[in-house]
Amino acid sequence: MAIRIRAPADPASRRASDHPWEIDQAVLAEGVDWPMIFGRSGPVEMEIGCGKGLFLSRASAGHPEVNWLGVERSSEHLRRAIDRAVKARVENVRFVKAGAEDLLRSWLPDASLRAVHILYPDPWPKKRHHKRRLLGLQQGPATVRHLARVVEPGGHLAIATDHTGYAEVIMQVMRGAEGFEREETFYSQSLFADGELPLTEFERKYRIEGRLRHRFSWRRR
Repeated sequence: MAIRIRAPADPASRRASDHPWEIDQAVLAEGVDWPMIFGRSGPVEMEIGCGKGLFLSRASAGHPEVNWLGVERSSEHLRRAIDRAVKARVENVRFVKAGAEDLLRSWLPDASLRAVHILYPDPWPKKRHHKRRLLGLQQGPATVRHLARVVEPGGHLAIATDHTGYAEVIMQVMRGAEGFEREETFYSQSLFADGELPLTEFERKYRIEGRLRHRFSWRRR
């Protein structure tokens, strides 16, 4: 299926590659139509900050009935994620070079995602940078409200971080959030039957280093 491509006005939002699996921001901004984007109907799950695509390539191969969307700001990482998906020979995955804020605030339809995965987001450890955290005390409450809008009832929000301070902040933000209830199983890992896989390149590194990983899931009420 060919995806319509149009160069956006903002140079910062240009496509990272010429691959047809990468969706132009302008297409999303005009109105998201998942069957058009994926060439079929089906549940959609999104990874915010997909990095080099380890999680997406495995999840899309293991769950071909699901449509997967990877969101990434870095052109270099996105190109590598697309390459990895191509090598895995999966066709149920699409990518967009964008910030999560625009997607959540303006582009995604209500109750249109079965799950959102946020795996090891940038913790912005310096205090002066905390305002940049997607799920920090300043930006986090608005982010969670948007997530509650786009995740379907019964859907999932899965978050992982290796940064203990950030984990505490995420829990604080989620305790004040309406629309989500904590669930015992870490949803992202539950997608795989073969044990404790490292979900991302970061997690692979953290396991080798013996770092503590904080992993949480919530269900949309």
